[in-house]
This record gives sequence, C-alpha cells and structure tokens, in this order.
Amino acid sequence: MQTQQHRLKPVTSEEDWAAYHEMRETELFHPLGVDYLKHHPDDRNPSNHPFLILADEEVVGAVRLDHRQDLNRMITRTLAIRSRRQGQGHGSAGMILCEDFARGMGCTEMCLNAHQPALPFYLHRGYRQEEWDPEDRFGSCVQCRKILTDNPEA
Repeated sequence: MQTQQHRLKPVTSEEDWAAYHEMRETELFHPLGVDYLKHHPDDRNPSNHPFLILADEEVVGAVRLDHRQDLNRMITRTLAIRSRRQGQGHGSAGMILCEDFARGMGCTEMCLNAHQPALPFYLHRGYRQEEWDPEDRFGSCVQCRKILTDNPEA
C-alpha cells in the first residue's frame, strides 16, 4: 500500500479561497442546514490561518486554525474532509499537520468545538471533553481540548 503525502496549503489565491469555501459549505454547513457566509471576517483575520488539506496535491479537506497568542492556544475551526474521501486517514493526517503547525507557533494546547458525530474521531486523537471557553460554544457542539507535547503521538 502506498502512503499518501499530506500537507497544509495556506489559502492565498482566489482559486484556493473558492476550494476552501466550497469544501466547508458542502461538507459541513449544508448537511447541518446552516447558512454559510463566504465572506466571514474571521477567515481573513491575521491571527487566523485558513488551509486546504492536500493528499498527493489533491484537495481533500479544509480547516481554519485560530491562534490565540494570549493563551498559547490554537483553535481548530471547521475541519472538513470531502465526504467521498472520509475514512481514508485524511482527517487524522490533517489533524497531525494542524497540531504540528500549532507547536511551531508556540502553542501548548489545541481546542475545538466537536459536532456529536465527530466526537469519537477527536477523542481517538487524544482530545478530551473539556470546556475551554463558554463564550465560544457553537450550537450543540462539545468543547474538546488537547495539551500539545513535544511528542506528536502522545
């Protein structure tokens, strides 16, 4: 079995933005019946980092990482993997890359709001159900947190 090469690609070009928004809209927002705002100001906030997740240069996902420097925290926002590519390790590879990016930015923890169906995925990756900001709740999501160590497998 051949191993795929995954990487995070910063969203910079108009083509990147189109792929980023299409991924989030079709894979996350529409299935939940939530309207998607393509020009949300948080996407362009300099402290936030929108990425495409590539597997062998194919766009398989999208994620935004919000850097809270004051708390040494990175918040994973709207991780989306294309539905036909789910269950193939792309989400796990994407999370490893996100955690590595956070470590490189000096963060000591990763936080997220998990939708109930995705909760087992995050728990398996070492996240714990833990409230990290009651003001940052999203609907019925469960807040999760992971302390980052020097060892990504920990």
